Amino acid sequence: MKIRKNDIFLYGRKMLFQMLEILYPRRCAVCDEIEVTGKGICPLCKDKVHVAGEPACKKCGKPLVDERKEFCTDCGKKHHVYTQGKAVFVYEGGIRNSMYRFKYGNKREYAEFYANAALEKYGVWLNKIKEEVLIPIPMYSRKKRLRGYNQAETFARALGRELG
Repeated sequence: MKIRKNDIFLYGRKMLFQMLEILYPRRCAVCDEIEVTGKGICPLCKDKVHVAGEPACKKCGKPLVDERKEFCTDCGKKHHVYTQGKAVFVYEGGIRNSMYRFKYGNKREYAEFYANAALEKYGVWLNKIKEEVLIPIPMYSRKKRLRGYNQAETFARALGRELG
């Protein structure tokens, strides 16, 4: 068997990532404690997170209180430039704190958990619409400089990797 330089590089890279995970273990995207299941969320937090269900706003995807309505209060009041949005989680409790850390606390590693959750909930829909490109919502350049990254871009990249 002949060993190629590329094989050595890939093996070395794999070893590096394994050592980094020992030094810097993955954390639960909800409680930020060390997470060992490899799913991005610890078993205790899994039961605390509520996945968005129906009825949902036809425009933004937020859960609706009144099932007789098609749009949430926000979408009924203002015009959005996008065609349709989807909500994965109900924005409350642990997810609310998690999103805050993702957005303002430099917790970019949470993007993988969010992408997997989005794919689990909307994978069939995404395959059905046959998207060609994922475009994150742009940020003001000043905000991006202050924050250091665009969380929507980080999420879009993670989702793109999961979609292949």
